[in-house]
Amino acid sequence: MFVGGSLAGTDCIQALNRYRPKVDWHVWVGANPIGGYRPTSADRIQRNKLQENDLCGFLLKIIVGSGEKTVEDAFAWQAWAAIQARRNESLNNLRGDVRYLIEGQGHSLMALGEEIDGETKAELKAARSLNQQARSQGICNAETISATEARRLESKERPTLEDYYKLERYRIETSWGKAIDPELIERDQGGRTIRQITLLEALLEAPSEVTTLNGKRIHFPPALVAAKDQAEREKFHALDWRNGSVAWSLRRELGLHLFLQLEREFRNDDLDLLELQRQSQRHALIIKDFLGITVRRNATPIQILQQLLEQIGLQLLCDCREGARGDQVRVYRFDSEVWAIAQEVLEYRQSKREAKAQQGFEPSVDSVVTGVPFAEYINKGGDVTTEVELLSEELVDGLDILTQAVEFQEEELVRSLWMAWDLPQRSAVLMQMSNEVRSRVMETLGLLPGAIVRWIGKAEAWLVEAVEGLQVKVRQEPGLGQDWRVAFAELDPIDLG
Repeated sequence: MFVGGSLAGTDCIQALNRYRPKVDWHVWVGANPIGGYRPTSADRIQRNKLQENDLCGFLLKIIVGSGEKTVEDAFAWQAWAAIQARRNESLNNLRGDVRYLIEGQGHSLMALGEEIDGETKAELKAARSLNQQARSQGICNAETISATEARRLESKERPTLEDYYKLERYRIETSWGKAIDPELIERDQGGRTIRQITLLEALLEAPSEVTTLNGKRIHFPPALVAAKDQAEREKFHALDWRNGSVAWSLRRELGLHLFLQLEREFRNDDLDLLELQRQSQRHALIIKDFLGITVRRNATPIQILQQLLEQIGLQLLCDCREGARGDQVRVYRFDSEVWAIAQEVLEYRQSKREAKAQQGFEPSVDSVVTGVPFAEYINKGGDVTTEVELLSEELVDGLDILTQAVEFQEEELVRSLWMAWDLPQRSAVLMQMSNEVRSRVMETLGLLPGAIVRWIGKAEAWLVEAVEGLQVKVRQEPGLGQDWRVAFAELDPIDLG
């Protein structure tokens, strides 16, 4: 059964062919894609992504937001846009695409009907309910794991179903701050609810700055939103930036935050709702591109508000009707139960941030010199100093696992742990290692003279020329450019195989 959410036609065929026994196929494909039809023009897809990246950079005060930005790897952008356009085309016409691919493999396909079959619909609902019950039971019965174990399972090459249940239990408990139970699993919706509440949390944050540029009001994102986008720009390719600042700014410009009042009553003839309707229909194409919402021309103000609120995990309910018979007006209010749940999660997330700020590992800014040209570093005439920080319980467990993995020469486990830790965690663990263990870790990771490595935050590959304790001398290309001295913790191995 394929509903047209994320699997294109080729993905559906691949899923069908994974079942090896020779049995009859009964394939059901949704007639329309979930979330509306997607753009199929490669030029439009590429242009929208470039504009989104550029606008996000402007909001982060990195680059000037002009909406027109060229890229060096133009071939990669064009290839990505072409693949995305073909994928969208397949999702828009999934039923015909799957049928064409099945017949192309030599199968004889018998169409049983295009209209809704009540009996089949009931059977599919029952099957879905059984699958959800099995998943819920598996998560509830799964073993509770630590953060270190969760990172290890996430890096595992072939995780089992039991591993999946353990990870899901860990994710739900840490996201909600509650003990696991079937009701919580159903409310979580596979992580969708938490993602929606995260958007609500960001929207409730006040902008870091509001300025007027060329007669237009600009809302600059708060630190909570900007930090995520800046981290993505340091870690990922431009094609993988999610640009949360753009969506946040658009919701803010529409005034969605002004409607977030629990006791507020909503009617279709409210002046602010009519203004929201006018703005949404006027900028329907922008909202479709950056928020993924299709605003219909005949949509009422309440319907448009419902669409926007659904993305942040809230919903409206019809509370009562006002007026005489024949002239009644529906009055809407926020669903108080959903609102209360969202507030509980927001308070829990805030307490986690406060606890992390008080107890988290904060490396000294002036204690480590990284990213400095080698010649300039030598001229300073000093040694690099570091301050030893106490490891958290999770990092202590991770260090023990890493030491055992090195001793038993489990190269895959060593690499998985190294890639799972962020820069501060790597630095803290390295400071607690003995010189022998540190040398063996370097050898296992392949971070030795002559190795090709990736420097976190840099796009190019780098050549290791020398290793001196916790510092590594690297060069972009052999024989060219200048030497740079970088912390060992900032390097990742590159698998050239």
